[in-house]
Amino acid sequence: MNAFITLVNKRVTPFATKLSRNIWIASLQDAIMSTLPLTLVGSVISVLSILNSYFPKFPDLSPISSFSFGIIGLAISFVLPVYILQRKKMDNKKNLAGIANVGLYLMLVLAQINENGELVFAGDSFGSGGMFLGILSGYFTAIIFILLAKFTFFKDSEAIPDYIVSSFDSFMPILIILTIAYLVVFTFNINFFEILTKILLPLTNFGQSYLGLLAFVFVTTILYSFGISPWLLYGLFYPIQLAGIAENTQLISQGLAATNINTGEVVQGLITLGGMGTTLPLAFMLIKSKSARLKAIGKAGIVPSIFNINEPIVFGAPIMLNPLLMIPFWLNSFINPTIVYFALKSGLVAIPTKVFNLWFIPAPIQGYLVSGDWKGILLSLVVLAVATAIWYPFWKAYDLEQLELEGEAK
Repeated sequence: MNAFITLVNKRVTPFATKLSRNIWIASLQDAIMSTLPLTLVGSVISVLSILNSYFPKFPDLSPISSFSFGIIGLAISFVLPVYILQRKKMDNKKNLAGIANVGLYLMLVLAQINENGELVFAGDSFGSGGMFLGILSGYFTAIIFILLAKFTFFKDSEAIPDYIVSSFDSFMPILIILTIAYLVVFTFNINFFEILTKILLPLTNFGQSYLGLLAFVFVTTILYSFGISPWLLYGLFYPIQLAGIAENTQLISQGLAATNINTGEVVQGLITLGGMGTTLPLAFMLIKSKSARLKAIGKAGIVPSIFNINEPIVFGAPIMLNPLLMIPFWLNSFINPTIVYFALKSGLVAIPTKVFNLWFIPAPIQGYLVSGDWKGILLSLVVLAVATAIWYPFWKAYDLEQLELEGEAK
């Protein structure tokens, strides 16, 4: 195990760290993070909508969700080129690049003109279903702006205000971007949104399979245990998860059964209880440790762990790069997704159908809130029980090891 850790640290970690700091990947991470408030608003509305079941006269707040979570693809299309150009030190053009990409995005979703002469967009094109399109168009727009970074209409611009220079110099990249979109969409009548959806269908289907869920939870946990940012995979799976919960909502509204299990609601609300690797049981165990150091870490980390923040445990115990604790960390990320997937797939517990990104709500309460099913609480308790059984022998061994080291130090 130690040899494996050394190998990963020597070969994999430097490459992964360099990759995570890449301008294009880091900008995507920033873009996704900046849209989280929209998801949080949708989550709060989902919680409030529970009241409709008990108080029929409670107002329908779904339009708030539609114009927050429902425009996340459009939001990504604006902020992504902004962050890329910001990292490229092109602050004077970053906002114009964002605006240009919104125009490109709207052209690519191929709005239709109805019999009344009104421009009509498909509703799902602005939401999670359009995230991949927003990402690709954002990269395209940023590339055009970067390629034309040195282009200027003004050879000597000392007497002209900078904002005027940047505005005029942005004319050419914006013209090129929208002209290309016009040729692709309106001249050749290509529905880019529909084509992209079909191309990504195999990836989406895999992402919503058992192996897809397992790959996401297990691989991100392994990366985390080596100190590698799991955002390397979030950029790929996050759009799939958001599209999954959006489709579940749509299926339920049509009287059909929800089918998508790999969603943020499932991962955060039913699998990663206490944080990635289901570390909540370990936090309680550390408090009971005989080792003074581990006991202190447990006391410091228990409250954050209850609210699903496990950095004090992961980096304090530590779990990261610790062979004895990495094993149960990984096992939980293999066994618990398996339990949850088949519990939902078999219908024992309802599949979440509403946006719920309030990840800081403690388990097992969150199990009910994400699923709307009281059996979600039972499933959370089962996951915690299994995680406890997995953590226990490794914690005992580690506690004994640390106790001996403390005795030697005295």
